[in-house]
Amino acid sequence: MYKLVRYCYKQSEEDAKNKIKAIWQEESHINKYLLYNKPTKVLSPEYLWSDYDGIPEDIQVVRISQLIKNYAEVRPNGGH
Repeated sequence: MYKLVRYCYKQSEEDAKNKIKAIWQEESHINKYLLYNKPTKVLSPEYLWSDYDGIPEDIQVVRISQLIKNYAEVRPNGGH
């Protein structure tokens, strides 16, 4: 976990120096990290579900849920 967080931090700092803003910020850096550092275990969709979508029958338990947020309120760039 430390390596992942450190990688994302360094990439974000590098982007800031180059005046680059990733559309989904840390998610873009996490995806790149995982592309080159394969996880040892892949979790099912139950572990990150979006409240924007309905829950299909095959998902018995939602373990982690992404709440609906007002992006204009939580992001300084107005949600972009």
